[in-house]
Amino acid sequence: MQPLQMIRSATLALALGLPLCPHEVWIEPVLLIHFGDPGKLLTPYKPERILGLLARGAEGQQVPVTPLAIGDTGVIVRPGAAAPALVAVRWESGYRLNKDGKWQQVSAAEALAAGGFRHSQFHAKSILAWHASFSQPVGEPAEVVPLRDPLATGAGALAVQVLADGRPVAGAMWSDDHDPAAGTRTSDADGRLELPLAAGPGTQVFRLKLVTPEGGGELHRYPVLSFTRR
Repeated sequence: MQPLQMIRSATLALALGLPLCPHEVWIEPVLLIHFGDPGKLLTPYKPERILGLLARGAEGQQVPVTPLAIGDTGVIVRPGAAAPALVAVRWESGYRLNKDGKWQQVSAAEALAAGGFRHSQFHAKSILAWHASFSQPVGEPAEVVPLRDPLATGAGALAVQVLADGRPVAGAMWSDDHDPAAGTRTSDADGRLELPLAAGPGTQVFRLKLVTPEGGGELHRYPVLSFTRR
């Protein structure tokens, strides 16, 4: 198109009230996947670590969500037409070897060749709104299943069941890293235990630990349950 024709086209578009730019600007709610300590500076997890992502809607149905990378460090969960009420993400934390008294991250090849490694994976589930079906497993390789609504107000204890590969896990451990006085709680033969609930609004994160043999090392799986009371 010649310059004069371009000017004429622009003038016609303005006269008709048509936008010159085919793009829009809008704001929509998203969920950010965090890795760190709640209440402190949180570091978004690297997108290439994500192994799986699923969501359930307000009626317990499966709903589509899309992971969307922000640069090379952040990941947001973008909902589809239906807002998620539960989101579960599974991510790979890598392999570590004890070198000079410190556990250092190494490649899978180095860890498997050396043996004595720790291979860590996180299985995080966040409940945004409650549905009765969320007291049942959603099918993650490792998960913490709340046996009642954790968003209900009040302190006390939250009964949960810990599952790995669909089976109850005995000996799954929980402890409060920020409050050693809280002690350690361990799941029974049915995978059940009670977790302490704080009163009032705020985010609560419960991370449990499962350790099983893997090749010449150990697989450390961390099922996590989180929710925010408003």
